[in-house]
Amino acid sequence: MGLMDRVRGQFIDIVEFLDDSRDTIVWRFPRQGNEIKMGAKLVCREGQAAVFENEGKIADVFQPGTYTLETQNLPILSDLKGWKYGFNTPFNADVYYVNTRLTLAIEDESLKESIGLGEPSDISLGGMRVSNLPACPNVRVGDQLGLLLVDQEEALSLHGEVVHHATPDTFGVEFRSISAAEQLAVGGIIRRLYH
Repeated sequence: MGLMDRVRGQFIDIVEFLDDSRDTIVWRFPRQGNEIKMGAKLVCREGQAAVFENEGKIADVFQPGTYTLETQNLPILSDLKGWKYGFNTPFNADVYYVNTRLTLAIEDESLKESIGLGEPSDISLGGMRVSNLPACPNVRVGDQLGLLLVDQEEALSLHGEVVHHATPDTFGVEFRSISAAEQLAVGGIIRRLYH
């Protein structure tokens, strides 16, 4: 890498995550040496939150929008200060993108194995419909499922039973043994999802 390439690499970064799939729950922005420069632009899209970590501590959580980040990584000077560290800057910064869409991880409790990520819909205090689960054809009425329902504010572990198969890729789950606290949490997810 020539001197001009190193100098060009010191200027403003654009930090963004372009994946619109529901398959990624958390993604770390890959940056050589974890260096986020002073004045870098952070782009956070709908359905994402970005967690900015500076010097090993969470500095802030960013909701959708465009932001200017400020770190101790000063352009060009960081390499000069890094000479005694073998040109590796001592100032580290990471950005983690978190999917804030409602995500559902499903485990078959009798087999004790994960059966994948599905899309929850028609959520009520009594249950939900699950669709787009790759392992859906293997799910049978009566199966006991462990459900991890995650949105931007809540990670909720529930238990349910498959009560019907509406289509080849959709089935209904009735919640089992849901406590008052879990009912409140499900109610909060419903409010955030539909309002």
